[in-house]
Formats: sequence, C-alpha cells, structure tokens
Amino acid sequence: RSGMSRNRVLQIRKYFSHIPVPASIQKSFYTMYRIARAATEKFILDNCSVRPNAVAYAIVISVIPLLAIVVRFANIDQQTLNANVARFLATYGVTETAELLSILNEILERSQAIASAGFIFMIYSATNLIRNLEDSFNFIYRARRNRPLVYRFSLYIASFVVLPVFIISSYGAVKLMLNQITPADFTHIVSVNGKKWIAGNNGVLRTLQSGELTRVDLHDKIAYDAPFRDVFFDLNNNRSGPTWEIAGENMQKPEIQKSDLYQLSRMAVGIHNELYVISRTGLLLLSKDRGQTWEYYKLAFKIDAETHYSPLISDIYARQNRNELLLLVTVGSRSGLVHYRPDQLRPWYYQELPGLFDRIHRIDDIAPDAEGPFQNGLYITGRGKYIISNDDGTNWSPVIEERYANKSLDIAHIQATTDGNMFFAGSGGAFWFHTRSGKQYRDLRTEFDQHVRTFKIFANGEGILIGENGLFRYTLDGGRTWLRSRTGIFNQIEFYDLYHLEDGTTLLAGENETLLRLLGPTGDIQYENNGLRLMDFDYETMVKYPLIKATLFRLLVGGFIFFTILLVFMLAYMFIPNARVRWRPAMVGGAITAISLLAFIIGFRVFMSTSSTTVFIYGVWAAIPLGMLIILISTQIILYGLEVAFVLQHPYLYRARADMDTADQQDKSLLWNSILLLTLAYHSIYDDKKPLNDERALKHFDHQAYRLDYIRNRLIAAELLSYDSSEGEYFPTRPASEIKLSDLQQLLLNSTLEIPDYIQTTRSEFYLRIKTMLDQLREHLNQQSQDTTIADLLPMARDSNERNGV
Repeated sequence: RSGMSRNRVLQIRKYFSHIPVPASIQKSFYTMYRIARAATEKFILDNCSVRPNAVAYAIVISVIPLLAIVVRFANIDQQTLNANVARFLATYGVTETAELLSILNEILERSQAIASAGFIFMIYSATNLIRNLEDSFNFIYRARRNRPLVYRFSLYIASFVVLPVFIISSYGAVKLMLNQITPADFTHIVSVNGKKWIAGNNGVLRTLQSGELTRVDLHDKIAYDAPFRDVFFDLNNNRSGPTWEIAGENMQKPEIQKSDLYQLSRMAVGIHNELYVISRTGLLLLSKDRGQTWEYYKLAFKIDAETHYSPLISDIYARQNRNELLLLVTVGSRSGLVHYRPDQLRPWYYQELPGLFDRIHRIDDIAPDAEGPFQNGLYITGRGKYIISNDDGTNWSPVIEERYANKSLDIAHIQATTDGNMFFAGSGGAFWFHTRSGKQYRDLRTEFDQHVRTFKIFANGEGILIGENGLFRYTLDGGRTWLRSRTGIFNQIEFYDLYHLEDGTTLLAGENETLLRLLGPTGDIQYENNGLRLMDFDYETMVKYPLIKATLFRLLVGGFIFFTILLVFMLAYMFIPNARVRWRPAMVGGAITAISLLAFIIGFRVFMSTSSTTVFIYGVWAAIPLGMLIILISTQIILYGLEVAFVLQHPYLYRARADMDTADQQDKSLLWNSILLLTLAYHSIYDDKKPLNDERALKHFDHQAYRLDYIRNRLIAAELLSYDSSEGEYFPTRPASEIKLSDLQQLLLNSTLEIPDYIQTTRSEFYLRIKTMLDQLREHLNQQSQDTTIADLLPMARDSNERNGV
C-alpha cells in the first residue's frame, strides 16, 4: 500500500481508539471496513461498472420471446399480463400505459405464430445471459479457462429447469406460510340489519352485534363443487354465460381455489339484505340468509379460442334502486364494470370504462340548490381522474381530470358537503378540496409512504382520516386542519376502513386482526416545537392480535424469503465460476447481495414515489430507462457480492498486522525480505514451471499484505522484478545469475546512506569529507558481495519454510 493509504488507516485506528467501544467490536468493524475497501478496489480494477452492460442487453433481448412463451404455453393470458404490467408501472409513477401496452399486445397476439421460433430464441437468450454471467464470474475469480462444453450445457439445463422450479416452489411455500400463520387484516366493514360484518383477508368474516364478536369461516361454508358457478365474458362479441357456451366444451372452467379466499377485500349489501364479498382474484361470494350459507361465482374473460383469465376485482357497489350489483374489474390497461342482475334471464354483462380506475364512491350529500361543478351521483376514481354517473351506474361521463397541484395522484376517497364542497384524498398523504372560492390544499404532515385509504367527516365537523403505515389524523373543523394522535396505538396500526356507529363512536378496522372503537378526543390540543398539533384519544379494543406474535410471524416469513434469495446467490457464486469457491465466502457474498438488492429496490421505490421528473419527461416510455437502470444496478450489486466472496477467500487482500509497520520498520528487514521474495520468484519459474502468485508469496510473509506490497514495490522500482497486477503474478526481469547481492545492498544503501539534498547544495568541507567516506563504504560493501548471485541461493530455496518474511 502507499504511504498515504497507510496514514489514512492509521488515522482511522487512532479515531477508533478514542471511542469507548470494546476492542473486539472495534476490530470487527475495522476488519469489515478493510474487506469492503478491498472488494471496492477490486470491483473498480475489474471494470465491473461496465461488465453488467452485456448482462442487461441479454436480459432485454430475452423479454419479448420469454413473454411470448409464457402467454403461449404457461396458461398466463395476455390481459392478466397487461393488468399486472400496468399496475407495476403505476407503482413507479407511470400511469398512462395504453401506448406501451398496445405495442406489447401487438407482439403477444402473435405468440401463437412465433411460439416455435420464440422458444428457440428464448433458449438462445437465456443461454447468452448465463454465458455473460459466467464470463464475468470467471474474470472476477481469475479463472484461466472456461468449463468443458458438456459441463456448461449441464449448467444451462439446470438453470432452465432446477432454478425456476426452486423459485416457484419457494414462492408457493412463502404464500402458504403467509396464509397459514400470518394474522388477517380487517379490510372492510358493512352493516346488515344492525349487525356489523367485518371482512378479513384470510377467508374468515367477523360479525359484531351487542358488543359480541362471532367468527364466520367461509372455508367451511362454501360448496366448492356446486355446478354452474363459472361466468365467462367474451370481450369480442360482448356475450356472457357459462364456460361451455362462451369458450367451448374443451375449455376447462374456472374453479374456486382455497387461495382465492385469502384475497378478500370489499363487501356490499343488496336491496334485499344480501351480503356480497369480493376477492381480488375474480371471485364473488354471496349469502342470502345472513351468512348461514354461501354461494360463489368465479369470473373469467375470453380473449381468443384458447386464452382466458380471471380479472382483478377492485371494488363492489350494490345499486340502491334495483337488484343489481356492480363489480369494478381490471381488463388489460382499462377498467370495466361487470353488472350482475339476478332477476334477469341474462344476469351478467360487461361495460368497458375509459381508463384505469380503482374505487367506486356514492355521493348523496349535495343539496339540490348547491352551487358548484359537483353533483350527486356515482363516482369512479382513478389516478388523477374520475368519471360520474347520474343514473346509478348505467351511463358514464367522459373522463374528468383531477390533479393535486401539478401531480396526478391515486384518488383513494372522496366526500361531499351539502353546499357542494368536494373533498379528495389519495396517495402520498395528499388532501385537498374544492369550495366556491377555488381549490385548497392541506398538509397532513405525512411520510412519503403514508397513503390515504379513506376518511369520513361527520356532520358536527369532526372527522377521521386513515391510511398506510400508521397514518391517522383527526379534524375538529370540517377538514380545514388535521391533528395527530398522541395515543401511540393509532400511529402504530395500519388501518384499512372505518365505520361511524349510531352512538357517535367509530369502528376502526386494521392489520393483524385489529378492531378498535374510537370514543373520541380527550384533553386539549398540544403543540410541538415543529408546529405539529397533537391530541389524545379514548378508545376501546374490540379485537387485537398480540403484537409480539404478529412481529414474530413476519420475521419468520421475512427470514425465509431472505434465506431463499441468499441460497440462490450462494449457489450461483459457488457453481457458475470455473474456480473453487468455498461455501463460507459464497454465503457471505450472497447475504450482502441479497441485503443490497432489497435495500436498492426499496430505496428506488421510495425515490420514484417522491419524484415524478422522469415520468414527466418521458411519459410511459420512462419504463425503458427505469428498467435498464434497475437491471444495471442490480447486476452490479451481484458482481460486487462475488467480489466480496473473492476477497474473503483470499484474505491476503485485506489482512494486515495489528501493529502496522511503518516505512522505517520495513527498511530494517528490507535486504532479507528482498532476497527472500526474489528467490521465491526464481524458484517458482525454474523448478515449478509457473510464476509465483500472491497467495503463495503471502504464506512466506505470514499473510502480511502490507509488508509484501512494500517489498514488491521496492523491487519493481529497482527493476529487479515485474508484477502482473491483474493476475497477481511475479516475473523475473533478467536471469538469476545476473542479479548480485550487491544490487540488493545498493537498493538498501540508496535509502540509508544518502545525504539530504539541502546539505548537498552547501558543498562545505564537512559535506565533502562525509561524502568521500560514504562512497568508500559503498564500494567496500559491494566488493564483499560481488560474486554472490540469486542463482547461488536457489538450491537453498527448496528447503525454505513458510513465514520466513520478517
């Protein structure tokens, strides 16, 4: 290492010495710092910031053929793929996806025709991807040659077969664990004849009446083998009916699965007190006898003769003036309404909507003589837009834009007042409203990931707003200002829905089977130094899952997910490079990669949720640079993890003596260590027929990398040795018989018998006398070792023991 580098390390050690931390912890942190530094230096040396480009290119060119094969053979339909792509892009701020998805549809519609060629091209693309990874891994681990062709082919087959099976099995195991051991989230509350029904996303409903809670387990009450429970919609011919009629007798009809009950989200009550429950997986449940027995319908959409899919159901609404149900579903890059009219001969039909929407809201509070642009009716909201129906869902207006300043946000909930004011709330904790004087905005003082789910402003001006990640606010003045809670539980629980009771209290349904009854605010408003206004609240706990158990379950599931990712990278680091990679370094490198990837993905989502610059500039095409950025950085993280594994497997790259030698201390043993290193280098070339490398050399220097670096640099400067830094190998510069001990003595004398430069400029009598003496001394020493060369020492090198370096 250079002197500057040693001084920096000494300064760090000096800094840590003043911190009252146990020596073992200081040593551990210092060791981690050296490992990270060595891995970073090698990462830069190996040009790993550029190598991921080939991997990213291989991934990009394999996307289209892979999607074609998935659509053609994996029974994953085009529209479901579109819906998931649209929602995934919307998560990162890309909302208007019609243009991009239309191009994707054009390609995927030809999946039947390009299936054979696409399969071949997919194999080529996947092989090219793994080959690029293998080349990068081999370069990092200094593998001199590639694996035999048969071995590489076996590795590729294993990657195509074993890895996908392992990932799918692990995903299924995680889902099973989540469904079985994770407490349910209470997602919605409705009232039927005074009895409150609470939906849980584990397939179990709760009823609340007279303060008594009762469980209704849908798993035991549904007739899974009931006939005529499948409903198909043909989008091309605008027809609906059973599977055999719409899709043909050869089409397997959609059937209810146990997993469907773990996606329960919303409920509605019909005009005859029927209770409806939806699952996001295309399942509709209904009970006509107050929950004693349950029927179901499984919805599916037909695209062509062989393709069908289950829609994503976002919301449900029961019409007030007739026996009809509306289901808001996602169909590709657009949303639509499924109408269910049980009294009709043809009870089902589909109505397409102009865009992508998420929620249905009924507004009835606006007085007939109220001024303003808003009116009573049925509203459907999406991201930065809404549509309205004046006839309870039959006909709909064109899309009306609704922005928060210059941002298009997901509108989660709306509410109106009698005088025509309209309140909006949505993603990012946004809250705004329209009055006669114009649009006004309110700062809820939320975090970036606190998105509003719903709110309710009561007739007395008080109101509650709840959302994700502990978002809870209370208003006393009709939504003009909002208060935070000093009562800790309201800031710790993630609430999904609220229901205002007849006695003036409010039910709050939340995560981990939490059901609270908010009695109201208590005490006076208090102020913090940062201007926040706080208030205490009285509440009653109706149901609450133990926090310790819920946390333990989540930690277990999270640990399993992390272990799965770690295992994938550990196996990749061990078996892809054509080198012997030990399991411990591979495991540590895999752990660092897994942690870094998770942190990067979370950080990237946070960044995209708080910034819309990229989307504003590129629109939907922001998906392309964002996708490339994710791929490139993820690949760099994977390569860095392997660099860490390499450094751990070669400890000489980061180890140093606890009492690090200074240059003066190194000079005391310079002659001895120079002779030793030169002798080892020539012995390896002459006898072992291969160059000396760092790993073997360090064994003779007690794995003291700093000492070896110092000796090597001095010999290189004297042109007595050459060094290949990329391979870590040593090479002689001339035959051993031409390197005399006098050359090594001269190397030492040049640094110890020199007269300072400023003395040489004086040319005094004292200087001339001392210079004559030193010249005579150099000549005398050279004469004593003039006849001894490195070649004379090589026979003794065969008996040299390790750790001879001082």
